[in-house]
Amino acid sequence: MTTWHVTEPQRLETDPEPASLTVWLAAGRLNVVGTDGPARVEVSAVGSRGLEITDDGGHLDIRHDMDRRWSWTGPLWWFLHGRRRYHADVSVAVPRSARATLTVVSGSAVVSGLREGVTVDVTSGRITLLGLDGKVGAKTVSGSIEALGVGGDLRMETVSGEVILADSSAGRVFVQAISGSIT
Repeated sequence: MTTWHVTEPQRLETDPEPASLTVWLAAGRLNVVGTDGPARVEVSAVGSRGLEITDDGGHLDIRHDMDRRWSWTGPLWWFLHGRRRYHADVSVAVPRSARATLTVVSGSAVVSGLREGVTVDVTSGRITLLGLDGKVGAKTVSGSIEALGVGGDLRMETVSGEVILADSSAGRVFVQAISGSIT
């Protein structure tokens, strides 16, 4: 098992190819792409608290390690201190056969080229799904979801936002929007 604590922009290559990916970001942008090349992680921006990246052979884990002692103050703490400390822009390339579980609390996620399924949760922000297959799920509380060229089983849910589905060959589709439009 290899672990990196990333505190500045850098690029990492993993070995061997991961079969699964888990990402948990408090704030920022996440791009995940399925590729035939080697697995790699590129961090182009990172807040003062850094990221923990763990590669245990078959599983790649990328996450913010939240400091819980001040989080009890809620939104005030987040606006005064948290947003600067826990921000990251991360791009990840994994094999097309990797399964992914992706969470971004505040920000955006773009996922493309994965064939075995993906789950994306964004609390406040935008989700873009491109050319995915398998069991695909996307949830957001406040933000939009766009799905283009998605096959397999597709589930998209938003509380307040727009859902757009185009050029899909999905066998089953479930879409729910509480306050927003569906196209």
